[in-house]
Amino acid sequence: MKFLCGIPLVIVLLVIACGCTGPAVEPATTLTVTAVGTPIPASASEPLAELSTTNPNASLTLDPGAVIMAFHAANPGKMTLTSSCGPDWGAYDDIDITSSYAGTLAFEIPARGVCSFNLTGPAGWIAQVQLPDAKAPLAVPVNLSGAGTLVSPSFTLEKGQYIFERKETGLASPEYAIRYANGSYLMDANNTVVQPGFGMISDETFRIINVPESGTYFLGVIARSNPAAWNASIQLMPVIPAMGPGPELTATVQALFFFLGLLHRFNSVLRQVRVAARPGRMDYIELHENTSLMPIMEWTTDLSVSVSEIDEQHKKLIALINKLHDAMRAGQGKQALEGTLQELAAYTVYHFSAEEKYMEQFKYPRLPSHRAEHAAFVKKVTDFQKEFAENRLGLSLELMNFLKDWVNNHIKETDKQYSATFRAGGLT
Repeated sequence: MKFLCGIPLVIVLLVIACGCTGPAVEPATTLTVTAVGTPIPASASEPLAELSTTNPNASLTLDPGAVIMAFHAANPGKMTLTSSCGPDWGAYDDIDITSSYAGTLAFEIPARGVCSFNLTGPAGWIAQVQLPDAKAPLAVPVNLSGAGTLVSPSFTLEKGQYIFERKETGLASPEYAIRYANGSYLMDANNTVVQPGFGMISDETFRIINVPESGTYFLGVIARSNPAAWNASIQLMPVIPAMGPGPELTATVQALFFFLGLLHRFNSVLRQVRVAARPGRMDYIELHENTSLMPIMEWTTDLSVSVSEIDEQHKKLIALINKLHDAMRAGQGKQALEGTLQELAAYTVYHFSAEEKYMEQFKYPRLPSHRAEHAAFVKKVTDFQKEFAENRLGLSLELMNFLKDWVNNHIKETDKQYSATFRAGGLT
């Protein structure tokens, strides 16, 4: 199927040939954020608190929003930056530093109250708690480059789609997280992934991000090693203009897309046949000749996080999704469906709590963003429960596909990132 790679090129050539590529894009606003060996980055306002090796703690009464912890380390080692607001809200990150380094890290303040900040690390560090400078946000397209863990200047995004592009990929790339001005994370359309949502070992160079509302945002960058160079850009998704040279070209393009659709359907069927035809699976084929009775989701080894306890919980979660799907296809009554849905919701909360308990115990640095994904999914499920109970929404294949895709993507893209931390903590 390698010849498919040439089809997008053919379409591009057709667009160019029709003379409808649109006006030239304005040059990007280029911003270089340099932090290697420099003092603490300047803030637009006076620091709220100052910390140091001899004074590593601070308590402040803060309003909801984002705050920045700017730090400078003179010596290599691991720094742990922590924020907590009351008994139910906390966040922290471990920063590995290989040489003299200055960086910034953002924390969300969820509600007005007393918040505590703490920083630990090798001798010879200083830090400040600051408010972000959002007085003059940048306009996209914007190019950002820097070294290590940093908070970008704020920028404005209008509601719509954008292209987030990065230069470094895989383990050479830092973790990127787009955040609202108040510090909360920008989730994808399904509330499953913090955008842009590159996986830890992904070789993707760009992702399409969806912005649900116009406003001010900033980019949080957490590097695996500090300093480590990174380059990223955000630009508006181009609008493809109407294909205008005449019906002959339009028909050609329609034929190409029709052909692509047929190939996609053929590949989907082929994948199902390959899965069903694995050694030892002939009994499965005989029992499920009617494909409508096949499980909507199956456990496969590529879903393993290499921690047996969590793998078993994921298997149980998949089994409950299949149980709900089977109940829906069998036409069970509302009371039975509500019971199965409640069982799925309750077990999901239990599983998420178990994961987050280990994340706290092993000081997993990605706990805040991971917890945000969990909270968004639980809200989605509980909202559906309520609408289903009130007869405002019914079970559908679309919902089942959402559950399947969310669990599959969350395990592969997010859960697998904690495998090394959990195993280092003693889980096997």
